[in-house]
Amino acid sequence: QVESVEAHAAARVAGLEAELSDAKSGFEAVSVERTAAEEKAAARVCDLEAELSEAKSTSEAVSSELADAQRASKTLTERLYDELDAVDAAREEVARVRSAMLVEAARLGGVGCA
Repeated sequence: QVESVEAHAAARVAGLEAELSDAKSGFEAVSVERTAAEEKAAARVCDLEAELSEAKSTSEAVSSELADAQRASKTLTERLYDELDAVDAAREEVARVRSAMLVEAARLGGVGCA
């Protein structure tokens, strides 16, 4: 009966050793997969950080170009208004000269421009 208990115990030990070996193998496989996943995730983080940095640089460049364009637009608008003011002043001068010519023509008895 002792031999039977010893055999049973030996079988139990062998079974537990086999389970332990399987568990260690499974743990190692999971550990390898986890390490690979961590490395992949770290690489993705680096890629995303590089993309973010590039996007920020592009955004800053676009913002700078937009500000330059807005300043140029403001300058051109101011020039346009200056030119329109000059045209209005020229029209007023033409009207004054025309009026003066009509008055002078009427005074001289001539026919005025229509």
